[in-house]
Formats: sequence, C-alpha cells, structure tokens
Amino acid sequence: MRAAFDALVVLGCVLGGWRLPPARALLLLTGVVVLLPAGLQLPTGFTPLPTATRLTALAVGAGLLRRREPDLFAATPLNLAAGLYAGVTLLTGVLLAPAELPLGISLPSWLDLLDPLLVGLVALAAARAAGPRAALRALGIVGLVAVVAGLFEHVTGAALSRLLVRADGLELRAGATRIRVGSDFALAFAWTVAALIPAVVVLLRRRGPALACGLLGCLGAAYWSFSRSVPIGIAAGLLVLLLGIRDRRVTLAVLLVGVVCSTLVVSSPSLRDRFTASVDQGALDVRAERAPVVLDAVSKRPVAGLGLGGVAQLHIGETDDSYLLGYAETGIPGVIALLVLVVTGLVLCSRGLRGPPSAGRRTAAVGLAGGIVLLLGAAVFDALSVRGTSELLGLLVGCGAAAAEQVAGRPPRARPTRDLAAARVLFVGLAVAGGMVVATVWPSHVAVVVQFDTLSAADQVPSYDKVDDGRRLIATACAVATAGPPTGVRVQCRDSN
Repeated sequence: MRAAFDALVVLGCVLGGWRLPPARALLLLTGVVVLLPAGLQLPTGFTPLPTATRLTALAVGAGLLRRREPDLFAATPLNLAAGLYAGVTLLTGVLLAPAELPLGISLPSWLDLLDPLLVGLVALAAARAAGPRAALRALGIVGLVAVVAGLFEHVTGAALSRLLVRADGLELRAGATRIRVGSDFALAFAWTVAALIPAVVVLLRRRGPALACGLLGCLGAAYWSFSRSVPIGIAAGLLVLLLGIRDRRVTLAVLLVGVVCSTLVVSSPSLRDRFTASVDQGALDVRAERAPVVLDAVSKRPVAGLGLGGVAQLHIGETDDSYLLGYAETGIPGVIALLVLVVTGLVLCSRGLRGPPSAGRRTAAVGLAGGIVLLLGAAVFDALSVRGTSELLGLLVGCGAAAAEQVAGRPPRARPTRDLAAARVLFVGLAVAGGMVVATVWPSHVAVVVQFDTLSAADQVPSYDKVDDGRRLIATACAVATAGPPTGVRVQCRDSN
C-alpha cells in the first residue's frame, strides 16, 4: 500500500511538472525539493535512481521545452561552470577512482552530484519564463509551508516524512524533539529554513504584522531543530538581504524581531543553553576526529581523490564538511571546479543588485542571500551533497540568476579571440604543472583502516547501547589497540559514530 501511494505521489508530481504553466511548475519543483522526503522515489524494485526530485525536475524541463522558446535555455556562464564541474567529477571521482572502489558505488554517487545542477538549470529556465515575482512567490510560499510543518512536528512530536517513506522518528537532543519535515535530519532542515528566511521576509514585506509573525515563526522552527550552528547562517542571510534590497520597512522589522529574540535569549538561560557545547558534546568530538582520518586517507591521492563514495569505504558516514568531502572524493581538481561553480552562481545573482528597486532586484538578493547561507552551512555539514539542501542551492541560484537578467540583462558572451585562447592555454598549462608539483611534494604514507564493534550485532539491533556505556567500551578497546605499537607505526583509534 505504501509503495502504491508513493508511486501515486511521484507520478502526480511528474504530471504536474509537465502540464502546469511555468509559475506553478516552479512552485511545484520548489515544494518537492523542500517539503517531500529526500528519499522519496518511484518504487521500481530494482533501482533507486528515479527519485521524486529528479523526475519532477526533468518533467518541468520537458514542459518548458514544449513552449519552444529557445531563450529559456540560453547558455550562461553557469552552464559552462556546471559542465566543467560535471566533467571534472566524472574524471576524478569515477574514471580515475581506485580500482577497489566498485563502479556501482561511484557512478550513482556522480549522478547524485548532477541533481543540484539539473534543478538549478531547470529553475533558471522556469524563472525566465515565469518572471522574478513568480520565483520569489514560489520560494516564499514553500518557506512558509515548511515552517508551519515544522511547528506542527514540534507540537505533535510526529515525523511527517514517515507518511511517505520508511523513516525513523524525530531525533532527540538532551531529551528535546528536533523537527526535520522533509529533510533527512534536523540540522539540514535548520539550514533549509535559514536559506528560505530571506524569501519569506521579502514575500511579507508589505504586511507589517505578518512580516513579524512570519519571521518569528521561521526563527522558532530553526530553534526547535536544536541546531547550534544555524544562528550564524540566519544572521548572514539577513545581513546580505538587507544590504541587497535596502528596504527601510524590512530593516526595521528585522531589527525589532532581532532585539526581541536577543532579549529572550539573554534573559532565559534555558534558551541560551540549547546552543552551548555542553549539549551533546559527543557530536562535536566525533566531527573533530573525522577530519584527520579523512585527510590521512586522501594524502596518498591528493589529485584524483578517493573516488565518489570513497569516504564511505573508510567506515565514516559523513564528513560534516562539504569542502573536505569534495577534496577527499574528487581531489584538488574537483574542489576547484566546485568553487568555480558556486562563485559563478553567486556572481550572476549579484548582478541583479545594481539596478533600482524592483522585483528582479529583490529576487536576486534572495537568491544571493540564500546561496551564501547554504555555502556557510556546507562548512558544518554536507550541505552540498545531502539531498534537499544541495537541490535548494541550485533552486536559489537559478532563480536569482534569472532575476538578475531582468535587471542587468544577459551576461555578455566571451568572444574567441587570439589573446583569450592564449590565456586559456596558459591557464591549463599552469594548472597541470601546479597539480604535478602538489602530487610530487604532498606527503604520503601507508594507512590501514580496521573497523571493530564493542558489542555484537545481536546486542545492538534491538536498541542502541547507551552513549556513556558505549564510549567506555570503545575507550577500553582503543587503549588495548594503541598499547605498545611497533617502532615506526602510529596507531589511532577513534569512535566513527
């Protein structure tokens, strides 16, 4: 019954993306990315590739092609950067991956990397067809719905994603329920809300009471995810938005809500303590211990990396750092291509801030602010590879770039001149030479990773061991493993959970 219901939902999204006009199709695509569970897919029984987001984005793109308007898919520097990133990651992450990494792991991982590119380019075309007002409306409305859904989860304690996929209940931190809506985990939902706050603020800018209530609701949803890092993203996003739109009413409302929230946090220790390191210190310790393990493993292959999915072969679930993950799995060329891609997207959005106040300028500011928020989030969790947040980044950049075109026009195309060709050849030569130098001087050593459990699988399946007991067992086992290693051998023992 669940499989039939999932199939009905996915096929309904595909049909809607194909048939709806551009404005509603963009709203549908945004809702699928933000609200539906990231793991929702068309149940085929043999492959997980037909995900709801992937199929909906393809359907929206096909619907736009039916309009036979070539300008909707006109190439921009973003297309070039996306193609460069796809090609480099295919080369280093799949074709040059270690022989022991199965193609069945690296190739699907590469296809997952293409989802944000697909969503971003489709959103760019849809926003061109629908206009900046429709793009802003889609982002703002879905942001409000996500906030309401999060508040519902907080009140009821029920995980809405379990209606569509087989998922665990809501996470707990220090006995408090952490909301997540359609995200895989609470931290991803918190940064999703932070990225959509600028859109909600601009959508409600003309309604003073509604703006204050909407902003408070967004902050409440982010707070009840109990994610310590997200206040930095919220502050950065609002700062970029205020500088971008320069709206006195919005500035006053944001400052007023900020003063109220700051007063509550300062006057209430229970609110303030939720964001201290003393709450779930183990999560911070594990994150700090993962980076040396990953860097040790990739030191032997700094140029090509470990291959897409290679970090998982180290028995590390995630790195909690998208830039570290990109370097580890696709090497130096891959992380450079990633930076080129995201910088190109932000530069295209920033072009829209040059014009007079307009819907295009406001939407471009929303795309720029939300993109910067998620790029900050990528430093504290795998925002650029986690389903949901990565596609949302593509949506924001695509909508912001399309809005910027309404303000500043299409970015000029580079003409192939002799000087430009010489510059490209020189750049490629220097890049190759620099890569060879790095590969030559980069330190390397032999590393062997062995995973062990302190409890048998039968003991762990019914219920996980208590955190304190598990850490004591692991500490005891590590003390035995590291006692008296041979000369020239360094043994490190860490909790990979």
